[in-house]
Amino acid sequence: MIGQFLILNALVTFVAALPAIIPRASTCNGRAELCGRSYGNTTFLMSHDSYAISNNPVILSRNQAVDLTAQMNLGVRALQAQSHMKDGALHFCHTSCDLFDGGLVVNYLKTVKSFMDSHPNDVFTFLFTNPENASPKNVWAPLFEQAGLASLAYVPPHLPMKASEWPTLGQMIQSGKRLVVFMDYNSNTAEVPYILPEFDHIWEPPFNSIDSSFPCRVDRISGPLSSQDHMFMINHNLDVKVFPFRQAKREANPGFWDSITSAIGGAIEDTKNTIENGINQGKDTLSEVLIPDLIHLPITNGVPSILADSNGCAPFSGGKATSFVMLDFVDVGQGMKAVDILNGFR
Repeated sequence: MIGQFLILNALVTFVAALPAIIPRASTCNGRAELCGRSYGNTTFLMSHDSYAISNNPVILSRNQAVDLTAQMNLGVRALQAQSHMKDGALHFCHTSCDLFDGGLVVNYLKTVKSFMDSHPNDVFTFLFTNPENASPKNVWAPLFEQAGLASLAYVPPHLPMKASEWPTLGQMIQSGKRLVVFMDYNSNTAEVPYILPEFDHIWEPPFNSIDSSFPCRVDRISGPLSSQDHMFMINHNLDVKVFPFRQAKREANPGFWDSITSAIGGAIEDTKNTIENGINQGKDTLSEVLIPDLIHLPITNGVPSILADSNGCAPFSGGKATSFVMLDFVDVGQGMKAVDILNGFR
């Protein structure tokens, strides 16, 4: 009897000393099949200017109509945002914080952290624009720490990583490192190893397209890897030219003006100063202003247009599908359906 007790006690002690067994995810980003898929060979839905949220049509500098949580509930797992300093703190703002202030970056990060906690089997991506060269170590990293995201961020074993070298979604989820962070400029992996240089890993075609066929070429890329060893994203955001109001003539684009006037009535005149102060996304001159083409948005965000854009860029990337489909107004169209098709699901 004493011998049996000693054996049982030893067994209990041995089992208690074993490391906890973490169950493997049965689904990854909503699909069992994606658990064995490399991150570098997976397509994600991305929200363009994910912080620039308003359902007010007068605010022409907006890019999304539903809040951050709603975007992620629609299937968005990659989030793009542009940063600017305001009153000594980092905000997400559209060109300038006077034009559109999306709030403090730390609050944005906390919202994503909360969503990630409720979706433990999903991999997420940030693509942050850093035009003012805010310090990764002194500005960005403390915000990731405050939000509780630094411990979830993936650090590659070497840099740069070929698209074929990334771990599977299942491996990333299993390790707990299921957030990938890219920054366009002034990343410093020696100081903050999880904020990765975007263009060493992802190439981009031109942005601010006003051509609905989205002609493709390798526009922004860096580092030693070929375009075929990079991932790539499609900037699937169709814009329309608007001239400053003092120069605009109705006959220049009657369809556009009729639809806008019908939608917001006389309030369009109230946006004159906002537009003439720099609503132009990516251009310095006021000889033309670019805003999202809301008229054709259902077509732009439709499956045929998205697939054609990805297919048009595929020859520059060894025939691979795009890794990121970046859209304005993700609640319009069939963005997630197109992403499923690009991932091989019909």
